[in-house]
Amino acid sequence: MPRRPRGVPHEVFKQVIAVLIVTLIGVSLLPVRQADSPTFANPAFEEIWSARSASIAGFDLWGSEPLAWRVESYADAPGGRRIVQYFDRGRMELGLPESGRGEPRVFQGLLALELTTGRIHLGDSLTASRTPPSTPIDSGSPDERVPTYAALSHVVQERAPSRLGTDLPAEWIDSTGQPVPGSAVVPLRGAEYVDQTGHNLPDITVSFFARHPFGTMGWVEAMGLPISEPFWTIYRRDGTPLPSLIQVFERRILVYTPALPAAQRFTIANTGRHYYRWRYETDPPRRWPDPRPGRTAPDIRVPDGFVAGVYASELGTPVGLALGPAGNLWVVTAEGRVLRVDSEREDGSAERVTVIAEDLLNPRGIAISGTTIYVPVDGGVVRIDDNDLNGVADRTSYATRNIDPAPGARGAPVIDAQGRVFVAGTMVPGGDHRVVARLDPNGEVLISSAGVSNPGPLIIAREQLLVVDRPADGEQGLYRMPTNGTRSASQDSLAAVLSRRVVKFPGDVTVNAVLRFDSALWPQTDPDTLFAAIGSGEGGSVVRTVPGDAGSPPDLVEFATGLSQPVALAVGLDGSLFIADAGRGEIIKIVVPAPES
Repeated sequence: MPRRPRGVPHEVFKQVIAVLIVTLIGVSLLPVRQADSPTFANPAFEEIWSARSASIAGFDLWGSEPLAWRVESYADAPGGRRIVQYFDRGRMELGLPESGRGEPRVFQGLLALELTTGRIHLGDSLTASRTPPSTPIDSGSPDERVPTYAALSHVVQERAPSRLGTDLPAEWIDSTGQPVPGSAVVPLRGAEYVDQTGHNLPDITVSFFARHPFGTMGWVEAMGLPISEPFWTIYRRDGTPLPSLIQVFERRILVYTPALPAAQRFTIANTGRHYYRWRYETDPPRRWPDPRPGRTAPDIRVPDGFVAGVYASELGTPVGLALGPAGNLWVVTAEGRVLRVDSEREDGSAERVTVIAEDLLNPRGIAISGTTIYVPVDGGVVRIDDNDLNGVADRTSYATRNIDPAPGARGAPVIDAQGRVFVAGTMVPGGDHRVVARLDPNGEVLISSAGVSNPGPLIIAREQLLVVDRPADGEQGLYRMPTNGTRSASQDSLAAVLSRRVVKFPGDVTVNAVLRFDSALWPQTDPDTLFAAIGSGEGGSVVRTVPGDAGSPPDLVEFATGLSQPVALAVGLDGSLFIADAGRGEIIKIVVPAPES
């Protein structure tokens, strides 16, 4: 009979022996797969999933099955959002290469880093703070000896000295992350020191990585860099608690259980499933959840295949909408309040509303860039900073008083990928000098395009600035505008202006908002589809079109009717189209329900 190592409790040692006996009579500890896998959000995800056969037999980087896919906010992704898919042991992310150009490529989420630090990455340098979960890092019934992600928060990101070529100390931690006495189950030596994060890799891990367990994928791509030292603790394998070596990497937690057969000793914690439950406060569904429209709105008429409902009411008079960095909806009202909507009821309507700011003077709209909120008001553009994304304004100031925004919805701001804010209005001082102004992140105000007649609203589409305008002796339409430099009226002939028109609007309507619908969640929708909220003497509606070549503007098609005064539009992460109806005092939500199974 094997000898019990010093420091390992007797009852634990007996459990080890029991597992060895069970294993020998043929009980497999590999995860059971389901045959009816859900669809993949992108073919590139499926390609990586299918490539698992190239990895070491018995080792699974992703877990038993693909889980939910969804669209998540990410400040540095095109349009501020990206498609991701969750798995038991990780997350795939569709993003652009580091150059920002070229075909999208698949990245892997820093889930273990976020779970153990409580910092959710909403952009390359934008994070939201949340308490790490008190979830045991293994799966199965609770065991008081297994550390939680909250416990590991005490041991991650603390640099350690290099122990390259020397014996590693036998460090044990308990369920709280605190050190406890004990001896190494197997001796460990430092085989690699990762200077970027200041942590040692033991020889058994380096030998494992040398066998290419991730197929063609390198270990840094699969695991990330180590953010903790290796620690001995108790970890359940197939429901049985066993002494195991754990080490936290940026993307995953690697687990080594020496009592098991060689082919089964290494595994990955279920960080994907645990992360989803922590972030969304629910277990991950196998498929994208069915979008819900909110309370019934029978008087709102939409095309077949769509459903309209009331998302929120009794907020005052909504005049501006924006999607926040965490995917929540932000609202500015005519009464001067900035509101944040954080959650939804089962029917899809708003549940929790937080007042972020009050007493703003005649706000025109709202735009958000990272942790900064911009609201044009009488006499300038107000800047509200919420640096920790806790819903409390850390600072409220004027981003500029050099421009008086255009009245009503025409003065709503837009923000491009570089964080530059564009506002239509008049220069101060300057009287009636109407411009489209650009506010750089450093606060500098430049004239992006002069020579316009009555500009606004604005839209950023595919890195282009477009403005609704009615040029002198011209027709109302949506026009391309330069985003750099200064242009004067004398430089632009009417013919030159009209050559930049991509959409023509009737002269007897008021265009309150234009939005490019870039969501991948509506089937058979052109990615360049534009929605416009318009008003007339008979009420309001939302129309849609796909811009054509300059000089041949496309037709407008009615999309949502029965509205009173639609003044703002926004697209949710699930593809929901939000409409701020100032006349009804409501926010309307339009969804495409999931097909009935």
